[in-house]
Amino acid sequence: MPSPRLVPKNVIKLALRSQSVELKSYASFEREFQKALGCDLDYARRLLNGTRLLRERHRELIRELLRLPTLDFDATPRDIAVQLNLSSKDALSVMSGGLPGLEFAARTRDLTALSRLSDLVSGYWELVFWSFSRTDTQALSRELCVIERPDEAGLLPCTVHDVNFTYRGVVFPVMSHLYFMVEKEHLFDEVVVYLTNRPERAPPVLRGISLGLSGGVDEIRSHPTASRCTFRYLGRTAADVRIRFPEAPDDETDLLDFLRREVPRYLTQAELAELSTEQLAALQVSRLDNSVPPNAIPFVLQAKD
Repeated sequence: MPSPRLVPKNVIKLALRSQSVELKSYASFEREFQKALGCDLDYARRLLNGTRLLRERHRELIRELLRLPTLDFDATPRDIAVQLNLSSKDALSVMSGGLPGLEFAARTRDLTALSRLSDLVSGYWELVFWSFSRTDTQALSRELCVIERPDEAGLLPCTVHDVNFTYRGVVFPVMSHLYFMVEKEHLFDEVVVYLTNRPERAPPVLRGISLGLSGGVDEIRSHPTASRCTFRYLGRTAADVRIRFPEAPDDETDLLDFLRREVPRYLTQAELAELSTEQLAALQVSRLDNSVPPNAIPFVLQAKD
């Protein structure tokens, strides 16, 4: 399963802790990076903050300035720390500093509770809800969600693959619910939130509300949008997944690639009409109705039990 990654800024901050790096100030690095790139400081900061796509030539420039030719931007925080002869505490410190919006006092940090939760939810999921992005017709969006074991910060790394994009982020529990917060990779122009129940037994079932944008990413034309959603657990191993997909391969990398090809798709009303009763039940279509009865109290969209 894909590993959590730091934004470029935090990779650099971690590298600056290494005794092998002469530069010790992040502000000094910013100026050196801007100067070498020949751009204004604002654009340089956007590249380093991850709000602009960092291309391979930018990565090579960063490696050159740090004099770390083998620095791996795609490694986990712990692996980067090991590469730089730093401790996992250094990695955790940088991660915590890079995730201020996720440091909610309410989220569960107890390691035993997180381990038990991870035993239930880590693995591959089929995520289904009425599409935000299809503005030409009503369509269900079926997506692949991958939840990993807790990282050093007590967050469960999470990746969502839809038909067109990949979203990366984290899952964390607060009392009896799970909060998913994922950001669109590379473009960094949207954050999607899923709020679900917190399962207590196997097989786990997740039902909740998704919040994202409809109508495109242009801030003039896009609209905050909510929809009921369901997560169906596919399992943690190839053997688990083969219950649903008999042709699933054994190798973990091949398994992820296989699921990315097989799971994400749109299902229009016409396509849904051709499905059997069993197939519709598997998609839990009846639980995804986004209508709110006129006499509902509270008069809001709520997840169905």
